[in-house]
Amino acid sequence: QRVAGLQRHADLADLAGGDGQLNRFALGQGGRAGEKGKEGGGDGLHGRLALQNAATITQTSAMTSSNKTHDETLDEALARNVRDALAEDIGRADWTALLVPAGKRVHARVVAKEAAVLCGRRWFDHCIHALDATADVHWLAAEGGPLVAGREVCRIQSDARALLSAERSALNFLQMLSAVATTTRRYVEAIAGLS
Repeated sequence: QRVAGLQRHADLADLAGGDGQLNRFALGQGGRAGEKGKEGGGDGLHGRLALQNAATITQTSAMTSSNKTHDETLDEALARNVRDALAEDIGRADWTALLVPAGKRVHARVVAKEAAVLCGRRWFDHCIHALDATADVHWLAAEGGPLVAGREVCRIQSDARALLSAERSALNFLQMLSAVATTTRRYVEAIAGLS
């Protein structure tokens, strides 16, 4: 059951504008986080940032996947989760992100659409920073803390192309982990005082 689904509400026309603002992201009921097209027109240029990151992620992911041991630390598992998710989502290149002018800095925010327990900040941060090490993610809610509908969860300042490439994986992690935490909290509260 998806309790705290994430959806991206972005309009490429707004992204391509000169105001430096990226439409907000939303945290709430509703399945997959933003659908991004994998095809795109253009002049055949693939964009160095997207291709370099995709190649690095794919190469590192392939090396990690061949290691079948299960004695990795949480930090190693987190890094593997992020590499695999980004490699799967980006593929050869993120064609949608390439529609945005290179070097454009944008601001975004994640907003809760319903009550939830926040979980997954580290996975979210790693997704964003994997593609833009200079990105700033400012959290306005604590890990494990309660969220109410309409609450701003975090603010992001990042390279537009990197953010568009990272946001779906980042939001998917936040969605899944927040859903697990929300359901767990519900069961904990349901059996409180029974033992």
